[in-house]
Amino acid sequence: MTFPENRLAPLRRRLQALLASVPDEHPDALLSVTVPWPELRDLHPVPAGDDGVYWARPALGQYRLGAGRAARFTTRGARRLPLLERTLRRWRSHWRHLNPDGLPLAPHAFLAFAFDADDRCAGPWSEFPNAMAQVPELLLQRSGDTCGITFTTPWPTARAAARLADDWCDRLDALLRTLREPAQPAACPTPLARTAWEPGDGEWLDRVAAAQAAMADGRLEKVVLSRRVRVQAPHDLQLPRLLAALAYRHPCCTHLAINMATTTLLAATPERLAVLAGREVESDALAGTTPRAPDESVDGELGERLLADPKSRAEHRLVVEAVAAALAPLCEDVAAPAAPVLAKLRSLQHLWTPVRGRLRNGAGLLDLAAQLHPTPAVGGTPRASVLAWLQDNGESGRGWYTGAAGWMDAAGDGELSVILRCALVQGARAELFAGAGIVADSDSAGELEETELKLQAMLEVLADG
Repeated sequence: MTFPENRLAPLRRRLQALLASVPDEHPDALLSVTVPWPELRDLHPVPAGDDGVYWARPALGQYRLGAGRAARFTTRGARRLPLLERTLRRWRSHWRHLNPDGLPLAPHAFLAFAFDADDRCAGPWSEFPNAMAQVPELLLQRSGDTCGITFTTPWPTARAAARLADDWCDRLDALLRTLREPAQPAACPTPLARTAWEPGDGEWLDRVAAAQAAMADGRLEKVVLSRRVRVQAPHDLQLPRLLAALAYRHPCCTHLAINMATTTLLAATPERLAVLAGREVESDALAGTTPRAPDESVDGELGERLLADPKSRAEHRLVVEAVAAALAPLCEDVAAPAAPVLAKLRSLQHLWTPVRGRLRNGAGLLDLAAQLHPTPAVGGTPRASVLAWLQDNGESGRGWYTGAAGWMDAAGDGELSVILRCALVQGARAELFAGAGIVADSDSAGELEETELKLQAMLEVLADG
């Protein structure tokens, strides 16, 4: 889809006038310009090209689509999250935002990082950095009925500013051509063949036994083990259809689609690692899983059983206590409800407890992430012992699965979600990931079945592609 020149011409003239008023500034500064663009309501956002990033919460009418790079920083290692926080603070300290219409839309950086700080992201993750912060050149946003475009650039010289409006409009036109009217899932489900899985069922059950032996020795309380499955479709999977399937099947989750060269990470995650609004902090404790059922009474019975299950409640309490303890050094008034409630998704229901606090001055979103990640819901407990055990037992190379991704605005507010229910899509092939939390009295066959339930969420989405 492309817009006629008579629609882009007023935008070009307005951008030229705004840029003409820009003064000299710090050489490391970023300049953002936000203008309304109501037509975004009728477009289906799809990340296009390398660096395309899509974040959405359809149930709340929130969508963000980024394209291009105005600024980017990647890193790896034990100091990666403090380095990301420091980089973002530097960007924000010299970030000027021109917003002549006063739209409630802010410039954003997109953030993501792998599960393991030292993971070199090999294999299916080879195109992904370990950790990154990236400010898009073009950011298309919709929040309820408000739609707009934010253009961002390193602070331009006077000569560059004269050409910038033309460049932005040309790039916007190219991006709009890739946006389509809302796609429909495939008329018939796409057959998917499993071509590889790691570890195999027998090896995974052996890992469960090894983990429980470590628990019997008193070294561990809980370990989260993961599986990876590769599937092949008879034709290339279509990203617009996949995003439409996410919106249909998982509207209450956070949706992610991140392009890296030839691979797209696709996720519908129910778990927020950290949300920061002003000084108010919230983190999800999500642990304990059971299926949904089409029959309402059966579905309700499954949920009540989960709420009453001692093993699931004990596993969940480990996560709540760990999240609260992680927030305590950076927050005051940390609190959580005494009992979990059910978070009901399309095919699964989980025990959920929100943990809230009030951030002390001087800390930021990535500081919270450094305290929280990995939670017992994706790693286990105690953290240091679990990470060493996972490293020794072939579980450290997860890439971004059970890492986190999200955004931060120019004021420092933002949100990071744990990367769950995800797939790496490359042409007709996809890699899917799922895990299960193992405690001393876990039934290994039942935990293996739980990973199959979690894989099913993305298998259904891929079948619609």
